[in-house]
Amino acid sequence: DEEPDERLMRAIEEKIDISESRKDDFRREIMNYIGALALERRSFDFRTNERLHKALELKLFEDQKDTIKLTTLVSNVVDRETQAKIDVVKNRLIKNYGYCEICSSDVLAFVASIFARGDVTKSDKEKQP
Repeated sequence: DEEPDERLMRAIEEKIDISESRKDDFRREIMNYIGALALERRSFDFRTNERLHKALELKLFEDQKDTIKLTTLVSNVVDRETQAKIDVVKNRLIKNYGYCEICSSDVLAFVASIFARGDVTKSDKEKQP
C-alpha cells in the first residue's frame, strides 16, 4: 500500500475546477464507480468518466508541453556543431548503455525539459562533470 500523492491529485482535480472543498466528493464519486464495477467483475477505465478523462488529459499535456517544445527544437537543429554534440551523446547512450535510437532521443528530450523548467537544483549542477 502506498499513500496517495495529494499534490498530484489536486493538480489533476484543479484542471477541471474541482475546488478544495469538493475534492472529497469527487474522489468518493470515482471510488463508488470503481467499486460498482468491481462488484460486476468489470475493470475500471478512466476514459469512461468524462471529467476524469478530461482532467488527466489536461494534466498530461501540461506536464509534457516543455518536452514537446524541446523535442521540436532538438529535431530541427540547424547548427551543425550543436547537432554534432547531440549525436555524440546519443551514440554514447546507444553504445555504452544499450539505448535504442528512439529511447536515446527521448532521454535527451526529457533532460532538456528538466533544464528548461528550471527543476535542476544547485546540488544537481555541482554533480555534473
